[in-house]
Amino acid sequence: MLILLTTTARLLLVQLFLSEKIELWFLILCISLIVLFFIFKRFGRVIGSIIRTITGKYRLKGDVTTLESKKILIGAIYADQQGAYLNTLTADVGKKIDTILYDWWGIEDRDSAIDKLNYLRDKAFSYYFPTVYKAFQAGSKTECEEIIQSAMTTDEDMEKAMDQTCNLIDSIDILKELELIKTIEDLEKIGVTGWDTGRLSFIARLCYDAGYITEDEAWEYIDSAYETAQKNFRSWEEFAKSYIVGRFLWGGSDANDGVVLIAEDLVNKPSSPWNKVAWR
Repeated sequence: MLILLTTTARLLLVQLFLSEKIELWFLILCISLIVLFFIFKRFGRVIGSIIRTITGKYRLKGDVTTLESKKILIGAIYADQQGAYLNTLTADVGKKIDTILYDWWGIEDRDSAIDKLNYLRDKAFSYYFPTVYKAFQAGSKTECEEIIQSAMTTDEDMEKAMDQTCNLIDSIDILKELELIKTIEDLEKIGVTGWDTGRLSFIARLCYDAGYITEDEAWEYIDSAYETAQKNFRSWEEFAKSYIVGRFLWGGSDANDGVVLIAEDLVNKPSSPWNKVAWR
């Protein structure tokens, strides 16, 4: 519908310029609406994060036990970013579920759901990170490529490792500015396990909502994400840092689309559901 509105608005603009009878204020109004639409489309998540930061309100539902809620909250950054419930098995993102699962993840049925969830559980960014970290420290582009080629066995894995390395190079200064890391060595300690487990938890919930997996299967993936996160981190803050690092390896310097605000809020705000349950 927004696309249709935008098309209609463009036609109106043409008519406005062709007609001498239209008042100037109406022309300004139409232009303003178009500009606002594109601003919201580009920065909608950031704006939403800021609004939620000010109000301090989270989308919560009290229909699970404390332990179940705690497990589901591993995916809270992703869930809050998409306007989902943060602490219940049913994420409830409405029509957005098709965009997230199909357009972004290529999930359209049970087989593709299981395949993607297994990938997030067994491989994901954590598989590439040791190589990416080593390649990032290389003294030249040639050495970087040699490190990746020697460690990866398929063209697809080589491409993913190279993309993540380039994104890390692109975003390293931002990671320092955000004080997520102080030294390069901090990267190795933080890793990207938070990114992998956070996404696994949330995508498992959406696959359940879509009917691609059963409730028991969803909990198996959520349990796996929770247990892995518990083994690798000592606090919600450590987990959040790892999620953000993974996000930047995924998208480079443009990856901070409100995610850092969401993570900081979840760590620091008294109203945050993370602050209602201890990490351990």
